[in-house]
Amino acid sequence: MDEQRFQIAGMDCADCARSIEKGVARLDEVDSAELNFTTGTLCVRGSAPAERVVARVRELGYDVEDGRGAGAGAQGSTASLELSPAPRPPLPPALPPPPPPRTRRTPPARPPAGVCSARPWD
Repeated sequence: MDEQRFQIAGMDCADCARSIEKGVARLDEVDSAELNFTTGTLCVRGSAPAERVVARVRELGYDVEDGRGAGAGAQGSTASLELSPAPRPPLPPALPPPPPPRTRRTPPARPPAGVCSARPWD
């Protein structure tokens, strides 16, 4: 049983990986197909030609990197991935200080009921 590995591009979620696995596994001469969503590596076991596997992946709406795929034609080989840390976004500018707390204004005192508030000289 031959084993081929392909590097798949264009997947957004684990469901994408599942649909590729099922689609490739339905090909004649494919015994099993396993796709690791995290690394994007598709492992195909069987005697199916690499060109047919790549064509099927593209029919499903995804792409195989390097045109033929990593390891296509070199059976049993694995592609090594070199990961570099993602660049950090720049820090946002410093926030201005918060405004001072608002003081509550008290309304002027009202005269007691029954007392005239008019000034006597008015």
